[in-house]
Amino acid sequence: MKKLVGLSLAAALFAASTAPAIAADVELSGEVRIRHEITNNKDYDDAGNDSRNKTEQRTRLNAKVAVDDRTTAFISLQDSRAWGEEMDTITTGDDSQAVDISQAYLLINDLAGPVDLIAGRIPLAFGNQRIIGSFEWAMGRRFDGFGALLNNDTVDAVLYFSNVTEDNSSTEDVHANGLHVAIKNVIPVNTLDVYYHQLTAAGEMDQSTIGLRLAGKTAGADWTAEYAKQGGDASATQEISASLMAVTAGYTLDNVLGGLRIGGEFFAVSGQDNSTDKTSFDNSNATSHFHYGILDIVNNNIEGIAIKLDAKPADGVKVGIQHWIMEDNEASA
Repeated sequence: MKKLVGLSLAAALFAASTAPAIAADVELSGEVRIRHEITNNKDYDDAGNDSRNKTEQRTRLNAKVAVDDRTTAFISLQDSRAWGEEMDTITTGDDSQAVDISQAYLLINDLAGPVDLIAGRIPLAFGNQRIIGSFEWAMGRRFDGFGALLNNDTVDAVLYFSNVTEDNSSTEDVHANGLHVAIKNVIPVNTLDVYYHQLTAAGEMDQSTIGLRLAGKTAGADWTAEYAKQGGDASATQEISASLMAVTAGYTLDNVLGGLRIGGEFFAVSGQDNSTDKTSFDNSNATSHFHYGILDIVNNNIEGIAIKLDAKPADGVKVGIQHWIMEDNEASA
């Protein structure tokens, strides 16, 4: 099965690269994002000086090509840097120049009945992105691999296989695979997500994350509730037993400040206790900034509660205020 997929992708890629440009439907787009950040005492340790004051810029140029009626190719070139990071903007061949391929994939619709196939360097983001997220706050997290997609009125499903790290000796390869299913229009005003995510490294680590997420919205109110459990083996001698839970709720006043949302959140992420098992939750592929803003340095071993206010006082302008109270789950971590 894998060989057949590989052959079909190679054929599609050859067709995409050799087709006359005049025959293709090409859509170009781009992005220039400039953001200034000021942080102080980022690690909450007064002993060191870790203040930061810098301007970051991310630039993208995208091309979407309709190869034929079923096949689409998408390529996104990206440059991400801090202002002044290139000490010399004249000299060529400077290793600090950070142009890279952010995305490059083929999408083949209806490859097997209603199932689509996507392959290449792809973004993955599910639900509240607490387990798998594209991390668009920074340069953007991508996965090299392929996935099968199914979308209809009841189900949005993604089955994916990817290489996170490729080692020439084949002893340190890391793979991320999983299945995410969103069930729609079954529970009134709610969507139920069911997911399984596997992270493996050659012969040693086999980590599995199983979770549920309920998300709803009606009459100005919105809410989510999520629970995930991690198990498997962290190494040949250490087992995994970790968990994550989170609840959010909010209400939006449409006629106040362009849509004033008053919300709250509670979450708890397990840390490392005194046992020999690995009890700290691994959310290394999540989008923490999606929830905690600049506080995303706290990735696990925490529980917290927040009050949030968000408003849109003008077109294209969004303002938010968050107040967090956090503490460690495990004092020994």
